[in-house]
Amino acid sequence: MNSISDFLVKEPSAGFYVGIPMLGLLWVLLAYGFMMADRILEREGYKREEVFRQETRQPTKRRTHHKRLDEGY
Repeated sequence: MNSISDFLVKEPSAGFYVGIPMLGLLWVLLAYGFMMADRILEREGYKREEVFRQETRQPTKRRTHHKRLDEGY
């Protein structure tokens, strides 16, 4: 009869010992690839959307919910 304790006591397979570090390595390589792609695109003149939005935003008059403060009384 298979009970849950049989699975908890059993030694993990070799795929567990190889697979988990491989997933970690995959994440590291994926992050490194995105970092390098971002660096190359910035060198080519591409800017991220946040940076572009900050540079092109026009300064607006900040309004409060007080009418007298907005009109400068």
